[in-house]
Parts: sequence; structure tokens; C-alpha cells
Amino acid sequence: MQFNLKKTFKFVHEPLSVQERAIPFLAHQPEIDMLKERILNSLGGTFLLTGFRGAGKTTVVQRALEELLQSAAK
Repeated sequence: MQFNLKKTFKFVHEPLSVQERAIPFLAHQPEIDMLKERILNSLGGTFLLTGFRGAGKTTVVQRALEELLQSAAK
């Protein structure tokens, strides 16, 4: 089977940083906001984030941390 992909197609198999807006970050902003609130209001401890492989768990955590760092720098 052969697929005719656009020349600009880029296969991404790694977490995306905030600067990389190659594709829309599909519906994870509520989860990012919730994680940021939990981090800001937590007394310490750990968080468990679960999901299927490739669902965006690492990207959600990285984006939440990057957004928190950006807002703290302002």
C-alpha cells in the first residue's frame, strides 16, 4: 500500500514543546490548565498521569511546566 503524502509532511514521534505548533494541540488545554492548578495549589507529592502510548501525556506535562515557567518569568 502506498500513500501520497505532502512534501511538507512531518512525522512527529516525540513530545512537542510550546514553541512547536506544528499541529493543533488536540483538546489538551483543559488538562494542562488542571495540572497547572494542581501544581500551584499542591502541598507537594506526586501526580499520576495515565493514558495510551502516544496520547500526549509527556507533552501535557511539558506544556504545563513551560506555561508555568513563562508566567513566573513575567
